[in-house]
Amino acid sequence: MSKSIAAGLVSKTDDQHAELTDRQKDVLRLICDDKPIPDIASQLHISVRTLEWHKQKIYEDTRAHSAAGLVTYAIKHGIIPNPEDFLINALKLHS
Repeated sequence: MSKSIAAGLVSKTDDQHAELTDRQKDVLRLICDDKPIPDIASQLHISVRTLEWHKQKIYEDTRAHSAAGLVTYAIKHGIIPNPEDFLINALKLHS
């Protein structure tokens, strides 16, 4: 068996994640900003159904189980550019 085939058969560990596409990163940023799904779809010029598909793929690729898991992933992987500002604004919105 070739090394490339063997590498493809090795399952991912919990620390490994699929690389998100640029579009998925855009969607994730907007989800983390607590934007409503219809507003995100409109802003990205895609249908709500397409956005829901991206959202499902993001959950699968990040192995997140909740919105909090998505935010944690986004912060850990530098998808949210200024996590400190993001967290301060999030606390202000929900207090």
